[in-house]
Amino acid sequence: MAEIFRSQGIKFIIYSDDHDPDHCHAKSADFEVKIDISVNGPMLMDVAAGGSKESKFQKTALKLAQTRLDELKAALEVIKDARN
Repeated sequence: MAEIFRSQGIKFIIYSDDHDPDHCHAKSADFEVKIDISVNGPMLMDVAAGGSKESKFQKTALKLAQTRLDELKAALEVIKDARN
């Protein structure tokens, strides 16, 4: 597990032994969401209906992932290279 960055109380993590598609985990004290970073723009994965606080968390996490997408993709490549 590698913490790639932390912003606004959200940790962005990539697990070295995780499955496809390429994605990161965004975690706060109360919520977690997986974000697909294999496409041109990040997309939420496995989204379950939640309350307004969870929806706000998801929107914030997605926006942060978009802002730092290049950093997330570069970190994922380093992790993949180390795995092989």
